Amino acid sequence: MTTPAEILRQLKAADDDASNAAASVPNIQPIASDSSGGPGMFIGRVESASVEGAATNYQWTYGVKQVYKSGAGYGTSNWTVVGDTVTAYNAAENINADVVSEGPYGNGVCEDELDINSNDTDDFTLQRIPTGNIVLVAKVPMLDTSGGLSEYWIVGAGMPNGLCGACPA
Repeated sequence: MTTPAEILRQLKAADDDASNAAASVPNIQPIASDSSGGPGMFIGRVESASVEGAATNYQWTYGVKQVYKSGAGYGTSNWTVVGDTVTAYNAAENINADVVSEGPYGNGVCEDELDINSNDTDDFTLQRIPTGNIVLVAKVPMLDTSGGLSEYWIVGAGMPNGLCGACPA
């Protein structure tokens, strides 16, 4: 399994050798869409999202593609796709369907903070990770009945923003 440190070493080596960096992709093991192969952790880009269960669960299923850094600094053109789209879940959303009326949700926001005046005119709600965001993804093995398969989970992407950590609907 290629570790994140190994991927960074390979990218640094490719950057140091400018003639090879432009001509070839670093030796990165692409992920497999069936979760049977590929690295244990990778950098990915959110390509899509769909509601998982009831909309009020504030949980989404994400389509994520593995990426590597192909240019310096910020910018969507500085990332290059490697491999297939995989389905991933956001670890920060894991508890959202089980939150009772006082919260907090996985990103630290309590339900009573979503409408600060309790008059239904603010209409703030938790939002999914926006398409195009770069995220860290971990391959998590499933035990017992999975037949050795794994699921992909986005880690560290609670992303509270806006008023009280919520976004306007």
